[in-house]
Amino acid sequence: MAQAAAGIRWDRLRLRPVTLIKAGEDLLAERAIDRYVRLARAHDPNVETVRISPAAYAEHDLDVHASPSLFGEAKLLLVDHAEDADGTLIADLRRYVAQPQPDCIMLIVHYGGQTGTGLLRDIARIGHQICEIPKAKTGKDKRRLIDEEAIHREGAIANDAAWALIEALGSDTRELLSALDQLFDDIEGPVTIEHVREYYGGRREATGYNVADAAIAGQTGDAIALARHATATGTNHVRIVAALADKLRDIALAKDGKAGRGRGNDWRMRKAKESARHWSDQGLGDAILAVVQADADIKGASRDPDFAVERALILIGRARRIRN
Repeated sequence: MAQAAAGIRWDRLRLRPVTLIKAGEDLLAERAIDRYVRLARAHDPNVETVRISPAAYAEHDLDVHASPSLFGEAKLLLVDHAEDADGTLIADLRRYVAQPQPDCIMLIVHYGGQTGTGLLRDIARIGHQICEIPKAKTGKDKRRLIDEEAIHREGAIANDAAWALIEALGSDTRELLSALDQLFDDIEGPVTIEHVREYYGGRREATGYNVADAAIAGQTGDAIALARHATATGTNHVRIVAALADKLRDIALAKDGKAGRGRGNDWRMRKAKESARHWSDQGLGDAILAVVQADADIKGASRDPDFAVERALILIGRARRIRN
């Protein structure tokens, strides 16, 4: 079989004898599965969808499911969460993908991990269709997701609006994309930052970077409240201090005229330039020293990382008020 193009987008899938979805984002994986089922039904309204559960699988069940039906209907064999499959199911799947049945379409969804890597290699080597849905880990990844969603919805969103939406909802990509869908549904024409502020302006997630944003803006009380909520919901103190260091480093680059050189994020650099106008050289130096001390404290110099972070936030607030 000719080598198939790997990494096809979920909304570009076509019916093939075997398709693998490597799913990093649950919401997009769900959309991909729904799309594939609709494609199968559009091709044959009488198609039978057979869901093969890894948890309930017994040896050779796949042979039974793939066998011709009494009335000759086509079958869609759906193996969701293949990463949970045991050795028996993996072995049966590897045999099947090597020689698919003519009246069956198989869709395998794998959400990551080491289980089934041999099966994934077989699928790629044979040349079956593969859909790549990478995990959105960074701001840049989430920005890419927004761009892809805009293409899928035939909509448009301004760059600063996209980054503002990430800032408001970025820790949960399901919520982020659902919010974007709502904006596209409600708004005619491109989504602007004014639209995002109207819908989500009151939202501020308790992440390290939002703690840092509040601190840099001189909103010390908000920064402390966000830091407490962030640590209470699982954000590591190290991440908060690292975010503070990143923000201060950006401001230092902006004041030195180097913002944007190799940093790769126009929205971030524009924010740094705006923030730099409110910081004196002495104040910036004092804030950096406060973060250096907090970093040492949370890594062993202090027994109370909460106090170390909050003290740094207070010192940053004081430093912002210093004028040369």
